[in-house]
Amino acid sequence: MKVRGKEKVLDDKTAENIKKVLMRGKECTITFQEPAAATSPTPAPKGATKKPAAQIVLTSPKIEKSKSSSKKASGAPQVVKESFMKKKGGTYKNWRERVFKLTTDHKLSYYENTFDENACGEINLREASKIEEDDSGSDWGITLKTKDRVWHFRCQQQVLRNEWIEEITKFMPHRQQTIFLKVMKEGKMYKSAAGMAFARGKVRWFRLLRNLEYWDSEECKIKKGEIMINDISMFEETQEGGTKDMPYGMKLHTQARTWSLYVETEDERDSWLKKIKNRRELNNYENVTVSDVDQYRSTRRD
Repeated sequence: MKVRGKEKVLDDKTAENIKKVLMRGKECTITFQEPAAATSPTPAPKGATKKPAAQIVLTSPKIEKSKSSSKKASGAPQVVKESFMKKKGGTYKNWRERVFKLTTDHKLSYYENTFDENACGEINLREASKIEEDDSGSDWGITLKTKDRVWHFRCQQQVLRNEWIEEITKFMPHRQQTIFLKVMKEGKMYKSAAGMAFARGKVRWFRLLRNLEYWDSEECKIKKGEIMINDISMFEETQEGGTKDMPYGMKLHTQARTWSLYVETEDERDSWLKKIKNRRELNNYENVTVSDVDQYRSTRRD
């Protein structure tokens, strides 16, 4: 251990005590007290216990509370839970101990040390779909599934594992898996090509689940892509750019692209627009977490 540029060797008991203090998330001052110099050159008798080279003193600093520091900063995320856990690597699959911090902005961040300001990484819990216990190893494990990855953690105590699962669940959206959702609407539409004036579009089979998926045919064997419903910022009706059989169009504007889709009748187009808007509202509702509700109620009480 290095303190102010000087290296100190700690015995196992002292190192464990320091670690326990840090795991509780407490700030502390580590002081090395050198023993007083001997007053006489008389050597110590045989069998006498040698005085330790240094003593370790852990003290918590006194924090003066002020009006500005006692109040939570509005808009700044607050730490809900913090402790050490082991994390399995995504590439090399090795286990490393990290400090995890769960904050009110629905982020689970991890750090190398307690006092680090920059996180090694973070998990957006709004994209998490499942959390469960994992007893496959020697420690108390947790498996967290997100959109891009399955995360594996280990805790030293069962109580700590249960606390983490309980707190993380509050910041996860409670939604059904897409495979269990009922199709709100499906049918064929003509999809114009993107960004090419002379390119021909294609007729695809569309299915409205959590997003608007389009497939090669009605049998839905090959998925060609999907339109993210929550990315749509504006809806627009149009009768330009379609085909003779499918002249009634709608434009779905997103930041990345404007999607132009066409159907056979005006009523069918109105039905698609209505269903897509309803699905977007349902997506927003499903994205609400227990933490969102608690914060809303706290705001109403204030």
